[in-house]
Amino acid sequence: MKKIYYLLAILMLTLIACHDDEKTNLEKEHLNILNNSIKLSKIKNKVIKNGDIKSYNKLISYYVKNQNINHELLTYSILMVEKYKYYRACSYIYISIINTYNNGVFDEEYFEELNPEIKKITLYYLNLGARNDNIECQIDLQFLYEKGIGLEKNNKISDSLKIIINEKNKMK
Repeated sequence: MKKIYYLLAILMLTLIACHDDEKTNLEKEHLNILNNSIKLSKIKNKVIKNGDIKSYNKLISYYVKNQNINHELLTYSILMVEKYKYYRACSYIYISIINTYNNGVFDEEYFEELNPEIKKITLYYLNLGARNDNIECQIDLQFLYEKGIGLEKNNKISDSLKIIINEKNKMK
């Protein structure tokens, strides 16, 4: 009979210990989420207050991994271009707009489906980036003009952009 009591006592202690481990793991998970949230908030503040490029690149990585909220990258990208003149962000404005209006999926073909005002804004930032030496914007514009996606097909502009892109690739 004593053996049964001992076994029951050991079993009870084991169950209690396992329950505490589950509670501890849940607490650790919540603490981890809170810490990540605080880190993300600090990164966002560095972008907003200082135009910190390293922090902006961390945000890009974060939003690429979390595509269901990548539309938030649009706000930070516009800020980086307009306030801090970081024209590399122009290509992320284009990507974010397409993603936002195409249910989180980037597809250049969707550019054609954008309403005229959104398309105008998107083209503004693509052209701004291209004029300021953003090769990603130059490549995107070249593709859109070559294929006539959302724009009138224009081989002259497409070919001139190809030349610029090829020259940059030769320099690498």
